[in-house]
Amino acid sequence: MSESPPVKTFFGLMLILVGGLWVLLAGGCTLVFLGGALFQGSSSSAAEDAVSLLSIGAVCIAPGAVMLWIGWRMVRTPADS
Repeated sequence: MSESPPVKTFFGLMLILVGGLWVLLAGGCTLVFLGGALFQGSSSSAAEDAVSLLSIGAVCIAPGAVMLWIGWRMVRTPADS
C-alpha cells in the first residue's frame, strides 16, 4: 500500500482547510441573506429573491467545493490494484 508524499498531503490538507472555510463562510452568508429576504416581507416576491440569492451564492460556494474535492483527492491514498 503506497502513501501520499508528505508535500502532496500537506497541500491537500491546505486545500481542504481553505475550501472548507470558503464553503462554510459563503454558505452561511447566503443563508443569512436568504433568511433576511424571506422574512423581510418586501414588495417583490420571495421566490424571486430566493432564486437570485441562491444563484449568486452557488457561484460563491462552487470554488470552495472544488478546492475541497481536489484536496480530498490529493490526500486520499490510491487503492491497491
